Amino acid sequence: MGACLSSSKQEADAERRRRQRPRGGKAEEKGAAAEAPAVEFGYERDFEGRYEVGRLLGHGQFGYTFAAVDRLSGDRVAVKRIDKAKMTRPVAVEDVKREVKILKALKGHENIVHFDNAFEDDSYVYIVMELCEGGELLDRILAKKNSRYSEKDAAVVVRQMLKVAAECHLRGLVHRDMKPEVM
Repeated sequence: MGACLSSSKQEADAERRRRQRPRGGKAEEKGAAAEAPAVEFGYERDFEGRYEVGRLLGHGQFGYTFAAVDRLSGDRVAVKRIDKAKMTRPVAVEDVKREVKILKALKGHENIVHFDNAFEDDSYVYIVMELCEGGELLDRILAKKNSRYSEKDAAVVVRQMLKVAAECHLRGLVHRDMKPEVM
């Protein structure tokens, strides 16, 4: 069983920062922020011609994750679609850039989701990565309602999680959200 590393950590970090007050100490009023022009990331722009989007897999604060098929190779992938309109603060833009940079840096590890490419159009950023068919570790744990993981099976899972943490640390990264929901 190969656990895949999800990027929910970045979404949780962004949510925490969103709740924090602005530096001036005053909370923003609804509608007070002027609509910012769409940010350009410099990613490829031919997403719709390259991928056929399928079923919804999940969602987070800034976007949705879908299954998709690469029209060129026929490979099934996961696509995280992030709404540019929700990137109202520079920190949100930096979070997306950082997520792509981290996925690129960790590419090739057996227990970390494989990053394929990043695309954008005027409305969205698309992060294309390996489709982990097994779902989240939490779902597997909860599916065992009347049973438990054997010590041997649990050791396999923990070993994989530790390999992910070690790879992150070797690359100067800290994974601050190691939990079954993101594995």
